[in-house]
Amino acid sequence: MSSGMSSSMGTAPAAFADEFLDAVVDVARVGICIVNDEGILVRVNPAVSEYLGYSRSELTGQHFTIATPPEITARAGEFMAAVIGESPRVKDEWRIRRKDGSYLDALVSFKPLKVRTGERFIVVTFTDITARKGAERQLRESEERFRQLAENIQEVFWIADPGAAGLLYISPAYATIWGRDPAVLLTNLTPFLDAVHPDDRARVIAAQEQQAAGGYQEEYRIVRPDGAVRWIRDRAFPVRNDKGEVYRVAGIATDITERRFTVERFRQLNVELERRIAERTAALSEANTQLNAEKERYRAVVENAGEGIIVAQDGFLRFANPKAIALTGRSAEEVAGTPFLEMIHPADQARVRDNYVRRLRGEAVENQYDFRVTHGNGDVLWLQISAVMIEWEGRPATLNFLTDVSARKAGEVALAQSEERYRAVVEHAEEGIVVAQDGYLRYANSKALTLTGRTREQAFQTPFLDMVHEGDRARVGDNYIKRLRGEETENQYQIRALHADGSIRWLLVSAVMIQWEGKPAALNLLADVTARRQTEEELLRNLERERELSELRARFVATTSHEFRTPLATILSSTELIEDYGTRLPEGEYREVLGIIKNSVARMNGMIGQVLMIGRADAGQLNFKPRAGDAAAICRAVAEEMLGPKQRSRLTFEADTASAARLVDERVLHHIAGNLIGNAVKYSSGQAPITMALACAGDQLTLDVIDAGIGIAPEDLPHLFERFHRGSNVGGVDGAGLGLAIVRQCAELHGGSVSVRSTPGQGSIFTVVLHAPPA
Repeated sequence: MSSGMSSSMGTAPAAFADEFLDAVVDVARVGICIVNDEGILVRVNPAVSEYLGYSRSELTGQHFTIATPPEITARAGEFMAAVIGESPRVKDEWRIRRKDGSYLDALVSFKPLKVRTGERFIVVTFTDITARKGAERQLRESEERFRQLAENIQEVFWIADPGAAGLLYISPAYATIWGRDPAVLLTNLTPFLDAVHPDDRARVIAAQEQQAAGGYQEEYRIVRPDGAVRWIRDRAFPVRNDKGEVYRVAGIATDITERRFTVERFRQLNVELERRIAERTAALSEANTQLNAEKERYRAVVENAGEGIIVAQDGFLRFANPKAIALTGRSAEEVAGTPFLEMIHPADQARVRDNYVRRLRGEAVENQYDFRVTHGNGDVLWLQISAVMIEWEGRPATLNFLTDVSARKAGEVALAQSEERYRAVVEHAEEGIVVAQDGYLRYANSKALTLTGRTREQAFQTPFLDMVHEGDRARVGDNYIKRLRGEETENQYQIRALHADGSIRWLLVSAVMIQWEGKPAALNLLADVTARRQTEEELLRNLERERELSELRARFVATTSHEFRTPLATILSSTELIEDYGTRLPEGEYREVLGIIKNSVARMNGMIGQVLMIGRADAGQLNFKPRAGDAAAICRAVAEEMLGPKQRSRLTFEADTASAARLVDERVLHHIAGNLIGNAVKYSSGQAPITMALACAGDQLTLDVIDAGIGIAPEDLPHLFERFHRGSNVGGVDGAGLGLAIVRQCAELHGGSVSVRSTPGQGSIFTVVLHAPPA
């Protein structure tokens, strides 16, 4: 009987744990597989089959190299030894081979596990991060395309941080135009200013000081190392973040030496022409000849200029050099006969018309700006115009210089699109991405905000440590400070984050240092590993429950075997005595022997009843049926029954009138009072007093049982209500260590609890508080 009961008590909880573990593993969206120490897959969950394209039966029993890349397959034994030894060199990102031969990128974790039988297994979990890795590759490709574009345009493209000493980027065209190494400008701008012509240097410095406020546009001279002087048109514009703050300045510098030469030469020719006409009026014929020659040279310069040159008057072009005609994509006749506004892109016509009209009126107007024209073939070109007022055939007109800036505009658009793509990749990343600086979040993508459960404004206005579980704040703060100082610290670790709804999320944090708006900051990648942590913790809890059940079974076998052996030995010896002497025993001794047998049987029956009650409680078969009853009368009857007629004088019973007519389960209350009074009698000597007191307050019923017995040792108090636990000072007093466990289970079934206060040698006070509203 003892062996059968032990098996029954141990099997049901283990089966339940196995079913629960199976359910957790099977529904997990993370791939989970178990590998034995020979590398054989002994179990996989459905997520593994879905990721790899195999059925579970195809994977089970196979060597783990069925899904590994060649570099792991070639050293499978060495790899297994590293995983079992929990080597820190085992990476957490791997390529996993699918059934169709393709690969997926995965975030993998390995956990060696040794079971009670001595067998060793490895629990492997992995998550598909192929999409994330692909996004990273696309981001790198996008950056490379931007770099190729910037490095192949003729203009110098540069990017600066307003608070930095050097440039963040400058294109190779700088070396062609300036004749100097662009690399030195990445750390120091002094060589750039040294190359500016002394007469223009102060103006350039003043312009640079204003670049963070709204950009600038300047024309200045530079002196190349070979002594040549070049004219540069430098245009800078601010780049703002989502708060409207300038965090970058970008610019394009163009060599305009030829254009400046054309304009200057044009001016000089006019001056020279007027001077010669005034000086040589007398020699008109000779002057005319010379004038015609000068005009021809002038025409040659204008006709062959690298920029478009036009004269606009009365809404039409009165003059256009070949370059200007080529920019329109029309014939000279079409250009002359078409209102110039019709050749301008509709979106820019209003701006050009307004500038043209206001300039004719003599009002202040922008003299240089960009606009679009519609080419004769339908293409759209971006032109930069520089305009001045002149007299043309005795009437006001505008002289305009046109430069094709389509390539530059395309670069600006490509740059903006590249930045937008980078932002889109970051905003839609599967991992949370945050930038922490000065104790606050300066940036958080959508995934990070979802992980915190906060709006962007709430997340940015809350110190980031306030969003970390208090148990992890010291660790996070210490890592953050060490990283800012440049000290060595852990770059990847797990923390608990406080969600806005009060829940806790486990996050895997990967952190690196960056510069954010000119100041050090921490860039953090956040992966939600809550499900994985919960699975790991559940596995640990299951292992702990298995350990407790094992210990419980051991205590049960040891206790019950002793408690059954003693009365069985008594019964055996008593029956042998009757068998040997039979009717020859005096009647008094015969009845005494029968009484011993009955008491032993009653003792065994009582212990069996306690064990069965514990079993029913574990199986949830203890029914709770409260009814109106007199709690004081029930407890008094139980106490007097346990004490018997000879010891009732030891009992002091106290109860207030409110204890009558309460909703109680009489059977449950009987078990509580009976076990407490039984222990008080068992562990008290002679006629030591025993007090039972009942008191009521609201819906609570409080029962105190006080004895003056041997008391309880302090080291036994934490385990007093565990099954089969007996105090270290009980000596030879009979008992199975189940009574107080039954009291606790009955109290909890009645919506209450039990507690104890005790001093060794002075007695104990057991207090039971039950939910028992008035009937």
